[in-house]
Amino acid sequence: MSRERRAWAYLSRVAEPPCPELGALAARVGPVEAAERVLRGAVCAQLARHTEARRDIDCTAEDLDRIDRLGGRLITPDAEEWPALAFTAFNGVDLRRHPAGVAPLALWALGGAQIDEVTLRAAAVVGTRVATVYGEHVAADLAAGLCERGVPVVSVVRHALVGRSSRRIKCFRGSRGRAHMSAKNPPRILQGVPHSLLGDRPIRGGPQKANTP
Repeated sequence: MSRERRAWAYLSRVAEPPCPELGALAARVGPVEAAERVLRGAVCAQLARHTEARRDIDCTAEDLDRIDRLGGRLITPDAEEWPALAFTAFNGVDLRRHPAGVAPLALWALGGAQIDEVTLRAAAVVGTRVATVYGEHVAADLAAGLCERGVPVVSVVRHALVGRSSRRIKCFRGSRGRAHMSAKNPPRILQGVPHSLLGDRPIRGGPQKANTP
């Protein structure tokens, strides 16, 4: 297990993402030095506030062992499949107005899809937690139609819109379409759906509180 991989794993969970200050530090001094500075508390006051609650909690070995056992991977900025082109959308974002407008530090992935290829041609299906019947119907038809045409469907895993979308995606398992879900936990709702899971934090096995509205 390389020092760089352990450092990226530590950084990906030490602060609630997105954390522009942590990303800037890692870009400036590298992941290993950034992790060591965070662990020592030798960072600026603002970054210290973001990391003080978790900097002494080192779960990197468990996180990396879990992702390896699940057949997944930790994708870092130096990886060939890092979606650098897609993340250029963050360039020039005014962080004072959009503090969440930064690329993730790293990506935790399950599934065989190459992330850089997926992001070249994909569509997002998102919505509210409490969807109307009409909203569920539209999401289902949209997801099914996209998958039928070989377009990856990207969505945050929610049990309303994504639940209905996932059930319709099952009808197209033989097609090129594939669901690429963003989640911290592989939920039961995706059983039987050809999917990949992608998150900016370690993928866990148990339920966790969502941070999305």
